[in-house]
Amino acid sequence: MPRDVPGLDSEQVKRVRKALGGQVQPIPWSQTRWYLADLETAETAADAGQIAMAARLMRAARKDGVYAGVLSTRTDGLVRLPKRFRGSPEIVAALEVGGDEARSVFDEMCPAPELAAIAADGIELGVGVGELVPVQGRDYPVLVRLDPEFIYYMWSENRWYFKSIAGLIPITPGDGRWVLHCPGGRMAPWQRGLWRAIGRAYIRKEHANLHKDNWEAKLANPARVAVMPAGGSEAEKSSWFRRVMAWGINTVFATPPGYDVK
Repeated sequence: MPRDVPGLDSEQVKRVRKALGGQVQPIPWSQTRWYLADLETAETAADAGQIAMAARLMRAARKDGVYAGVLSTRTDGLVRLPKRFRGSPEIVAALEVGGDEARSVFDEMCPAPELAAIAADGIELGVGVGELVPVQGRDYPVLVRLDPEFIYYMWSENRWYFKSIAGLIPITPGDGRWVLHCPGGRMAPWQRGLWRAIGRAYIRKEHANLHKDNWEAKLANPARVAVMPAGGSEAEKSSWFRRVMAWGINTVFATPPGYDVK
């Protein structure tokens, strides 16, 4: 680890977290309009280890109800499947589900919503990240999913970093504090995520919906042109313009001879 980069448990990071209520993640930024050119920019950035734009695109895609439903069915169902643990009998006994009124240590450490969220990041981006946060009064921490918008892969060091509120923090899987989920593989996992296919479909669908809404807003009310004859008095012109400006859905016009609405 570079000496000038603080770790997750360094005093510098602890001080900053304490000042901000324990939070380590910056506020996510939502982009509300997406274009195919943005997808191309995200692909170029991802190849350099910057997956922030791809992560924002996937967060935006979840606004689509159909996609969000399919994704939640896949991930929520996955984490609720029966679990099998291997290893020391004592540790396995603690991790397995206990009696009717008891939750296993695994369920306490790794809440199902957090696991599902990290699994979704793995499907979309090929990589997900979480922090094992110590809990006062307990012997074991709790898993908290962190937004992949803030993870960054540095090719020159072959290391993942998290862009925290205290600066870059190296991600060290297996140190008891970090969880790095890489279903896309160890090398450039974002290249095997589904975010490019999902992003293209989402952007095209969003634009189609915008064009449809625009067409309906313009043409659902067929009257589009108001014509005033030459020679009308000033009072007639003023009255006519007031009615035209107040033109709304299902508006009824009573027009004098020579005036026309189309």
